[in-house]
Amino acid sequence: MSDIFENDNPYAPGSVLPTAQIQVPSTDDEEIRNKFINHEASVKSIGFLYYLSGCIGGFSGVSLLGRPAGIDSFFVVVGIAVLGISLAFIIAGRGLRRLQPWSRIAGIILSVLGMASFPVGTFVNGYFLYLLASSKSQFVFSDQYKRVMEATPHIKYKTSIIIWILLGLLLFLFSVGIVASIFR
Repeated sequence: MSDIFENDNPYAPGSVLPTAQIQVPSTDDEEIRNKFINHEASVKSIGFLYYLSGCIGGFSGVSLLGRPAGIDSFFVVVGIAVLGISLAFIIAGRGLRRLQPWSRIAGIILSVLGMASFPVGTFVNGYFLYLLASSKSQFVFSDQYKRVMEATPHIKYKTSIIIWILLGLLLFLFSVGIVASIFR
């Protein structure tokens, strides 16, 4: 059985098909959901990270606006800009978590902008861009996949133990950084 999603490189010549031409090789909803659930989870994870970025940016923006009056109008302008960008991340994150088609475009735009934060942001946002621009992502955001999701609510994504360990390590390092900054 030939599968159009085996080579998922959106930059390969002729690899991205227009929405109307995407065909799923099977009509079995469970098989389709199992095939795309990892990609669905990855996209929803991007949405969660956008939520997190928006919240952290929101706190930063509020702290910039909360400076004593008369210090500098520059901080007010930067604070308003940070709040606006944070709101965009929160809105895009919500859409990505719900697999709203418009949020895919918003995520691509935010990923392209995020690539300017060299070097880590370039790598992370490049991966986000790859995920959001792929043909699998195009299908995951389609009405056909929404129908598949509604027909298969019993199929759940299983997070591997390695991801849980890495998340725990990341939270530990983040906590150590916060404690170190408080007792500096």
